[in-house]
Amino acid sequence: MSSTQAIQSRLRALRSNLEELMKIGSTPGTAIAVIHNGELIYQENLGYRDLDNKLPVTAETIFPCASLTKAVVAAGLGICVDEEIGDLKWDSKVHDVLPEWTSADEILRKEMTVTDCLSHRAGMEAPDHWLGTNNNILIPQEKSLEFLNALQRPFPFRASYGYNNCGYEIAGHILTKAASQRWDTFLKTRIFDPLNMTRTSTHAAPPSDPNFATGYWALDAYPNNPARIVPITCSGETFMGAAGAMHSCTADLVKLYTAFLDSAADQYANSYTSTSGSPLKQVPTLFCPQVNMNPTLLREQSYALGWARLQTPGPMDQLRPQKNRPDVGKGVPSELVLYHQGSFPGALAFVALVPRLKGCVLVLTNGLSMSVNPADLMGQALLEGYLGVGEGDKNDYVELVRREKEEKDGSWFEDIKTWLDENRTGGDCPRELEDYVGDYWDEAKTLMPER
Repeated sequence: MSSTQAIQSRLRALRSNLEELMKIGSTPGTAIAVIHNGELIYQENLGYRDLDNKLPVTAETIFPCASLTKAVVAAGLGICVDEEIGDLKWDSKVHDVLPEWTSADEILRKEMTVTDCLSHRAGMEAPDHWLGTNNNILIPQEKSLEFLNALQRPFPFRASYGYNNCGYEIAGHILTKAASQRWDTFLKTRIFDPLNMTRTSTHAAPPSDPNFATGYWALDAYPNNPARIVPITCSGETFMGAAGAMHSCTADLVKLYTAFLDSAADQYANSYTSTSGSPLKQVPTLFCPQVNMNPTLLREQSYALGWARLQTPGPMDQLRPQKNRPDVGKGVPSELVLYHQGSFPGALAFVALVPRLKGCVLVLTNGLSMSVNPADLMGQALLEGYLGVGEGDKNDYVELVRREKEEKDGSWFEDIKTWLDENRTGGDCPRELEDYVGDYWDEAKTLMPER
């Protein structure tokens, strides 16, 4: 591995490419941090946390972390397992912890475990209609389990990977029941506070805090003038909070991911499940593969507990499957990388851990594009810079994002129309629009659009 100075030089050389990726993806602001040997070695803050008022991003700017929350929820359950809180085990059946778990599917009802909830392998239906057009949560928290119990299982149980936020909503209920306190309170007292993560919570920043990233959404018609959007209301008190409610900044997340790396090094080396001075427990289990994400690859690409795993070189394309993504890390020694992406309206995030090198690449942004994911591709570019991928082997992420944007901007309407045509039930004649007026409930009677 290169010296720290060489790594820093490579990372600094990427700045113009990172700014171009932000421009193409209509991303107003980005916060970046890179850890090596357990120490922060590179930090970059680009653009604006508030584009309208030209307020810059800093290391303490709070961003929505979206699905980066999942690894922390899994870590909270790891504490419970290690300390036998609520007599919880990784293979505890959901119904044994939550008698309210009465899934309509017999296999899910009887066999689903804590590990199944965290590893996206249960085959459970994955609806996305819980988020409203004003970024409001449509499912009342008190109806959460009713909604989850009504979900079907369209895929075989434990047979394949299928990304599903609902597993983490169930995990939040499990953590709440086992710890005898709300899941986000447990994370605060057992992880955030011990690590002195004072700017991290499961709530959006209070109005009195000016250093909070405003979210933007890029519209096709105005790519250079992204629209300011209403902040998402997902929190520790709402449905799907355990899947994505964490808000934080790079200054705090460096502490969290350093703790993951230090704890992993200690617990793997000594066959421990806890580390002195660290709140994180059961880290080898948190990092252990549970389901294959891409059986067509010779190198590992799997999902653990709140983390995706990749043995480089290989594509980081299976969390939410994407086509034609290049291999990351060609031409350098192979590394196990644990990573995750996060996506919310007005926010994209990326984190990658390289345990052998005690390294981490972290990217937080405050923009969402309809066609490309700049945070993901900035993260991959930084990861290649960190690993020292040579000029002949490194990927041209600027060209990749240009090509993806051009293809998707030109095809999304036709893709939707094709999907609708292919899935339309044949033989039915449309009625007059007035005939469709009425009250429509989902099967669990938890959701009804207002007229």
